[in-house]
Amino acid sequence: MAQTEELVKALTPQSREDAKSLAGFRSEFAKLLQDLAPLKRLVVLVDDLDRCLPDAVMATLEAIKLFLSVKKVAFVLAADQEMVRESIAVSLDATGRGEQFALRYLEKIVQLPLPRISTDEAGAFIALLLSQGRCEQEDDYKQLVGHAQQRRAQGRSPVLADMQDLPWVPDADTLGPASRFSVGLAGHRSGSPRSIKRFLNAFALRTRIAERHGIDIDASVIAKLMLLEDSLSKDFETLVRLQEAQRAELLERWQAWGRDEEKDKPAEVTEDSREWAASDPDLTTAPIGPYLSLAASLVSLTAAASLTQQQLTWVGDLASASEPHRRDAQAAIVAALIADQQAVVDALVQRARRESETDPLAESLAHIAIHTTELRPAIAQGLWEIRKYLMPGPSSTWTTAASRSCRP
Repeated sequence: MAQTEELVKALTPQSREDAKSLAGFRSEFAKLLQDLAPLKRLVVLVDDLDRCLPDAVMATLEAIKLFLSVKKVAFVLAADQEMVRESIAVSLDATGRGEQFALRYLEKIVQLPLPRISTDEAGAFIALLLSQGRCEQEDDYKQLVGHAQQRRAQGRSPVLADMQDLPWVPDADTLGPASRFSVGLAGHRSGSPRSIKRFLNAFALRTRIAERHGIDIDASVIAKLMLLEDSLSKDFETLVRLQEAQRAELLERWQAWGRDEEKDKPAEVTEDSREWAASDPDLTTAPIGPYLSLAASLVSLTAAASLTQQQLTWVGDLASASEPHRRDAQAAIVAALIADQQAVVDALVQRARRESETDPLAESLAHIAIHTTELRPAIAQGLWEIRKYLMPGPSSTWTTAASRSCRP
């Protein structure tokens, strides 16, 4: 009987007035803040939420919800909104509510999302980051930052202008790359300072690696190729796979199309690459071959150095929008050794995680799964991870194949 009474007590909901209940705690907390007359506002900064596991993201947001209606309390979330929304969707998969619920859930909590920074602001931010390592006097650099902050607060554009009264100003070698970086990054990045700084760190590292390998190439050329690699991976892989003469010929046609000197788009590249092709510097005469080989060995984008040239070719063809190319590659890969198949599947899944147009990739993965039983679990997991990018449709070829491949 005693055990029954304890069980009933444990399962009985606590009173909303009880400070040990969530509602009671919120009430007591709100009263505490009101009693602290000198306190104008309690601001809680939550950083790196997008780096947490999905369940931790959901638990944190649920805890924040508890205090949203408490006066004097405000929360600032520093996180990639898309990644947080994805974490919510993953956490709620079992409920069947999915993506749409995740979107509405986040909209209810985040009342004032910060806008993307403008291209001018991004250029100024990049220029200030580059200037930090070039300005020898710390006080001079602080004055430069203060000048930029003041103009930004006044809504004056460009942010880095009217600098004639400053003791030190960035030169053309700093402002030029900053402007090109900001324009190139604007089209495909979140627009956050964190993403911009990450790109600059990667650029600095890649430049040093190229120098150590004896690759003599202008830094602006590396930057342009990195923008292509980062935002248009399919087009970057096209450059990597081509021989030098073919690459030079494609770059000429590509650039002419991008700059409206030619009407027809090269069949080998995507429509989204036009702005990139038109931008400076001119790559048609730049010695980019050694750098492309180096980049292919450093990043998983081209499956890195672990893939043979044949495997790289299969990956490119299996992801191609051209159905004949995919069909030929699919027939070849299912007849290849299991080790080749495994390497290609891993590369396709890695690539699918970064691209928004994934139907050709998904179709090829499903085709391999149908013919290779050993790889079905890995392929099924990969298709599940990229499901939100796939185009629905009952007649879809890949949909039928995927449903067959994932059966036990």
